[in-house]
Amino acid sequence: MVDGTDGYWDRQQLRGDVDSAARSGSRRGAVRSDFLCSVRLWSPYTERGTAIAAISCGSTLGLALGAPAVGWLIETLSWRWSFIITGAVGFVWIAAWAALISTPEKTGWLPPAERNHILAGRNAGITPPSHNSVGYLGLIRCPAMWGLFISQGCLVYTGYLYISWLPNYLQTARHLSILNSGI
Repeated sequence: MVDGTDGYWDRQQLRGDVDSAARSGSRRGAVRSDFLCSVRLWSPYTERGTAIAAISCGSTLGLALGAPAVGWLIETLSWRWSFIITGAVGFVWIAAWAALISTPEKTGWLPPAERNHILAGRNAGITPPSHNSVGYLGLIRCPAMWGLFISQGCLVYTGYLYISWLPNYLQTARHLSILNSGI
């Protein structure tokens, strides 16, 4: 280290970042938390697993179809245009979503029978339990959490490998263009 601290402040910052991420993550679901609130609002209690599975498959399918499309945009136009076009598609999606989707209580296009079905089955007569803090030791002692730790660790490492290493390998060792490596 140039400043003579031997990385002390870097270690302190890392500890703070890890602790902050662990604390905020402990209040969220094991799956991506960005759609769990929508699933709770829009799905009856007995249909939430199906809704989460459909959303998870959709996000994976989007990535599978998006890679060749973005590869084609880069080859045809340029990488800058691929950012502009995919960003514009994202903004159009946000505008459509904001205009059409709110909550079942406020959405006008939802038929009354479907609205009543969603609202009647939202909690299925089950009062949500009040959980006290489990704590880090409680999480470490839980075998299901170890399965989650390991599977998420493997998933993140695999994703990193595909994003960082594989495109370079395909271009240098296999002489594939960006378009051909996207397909």
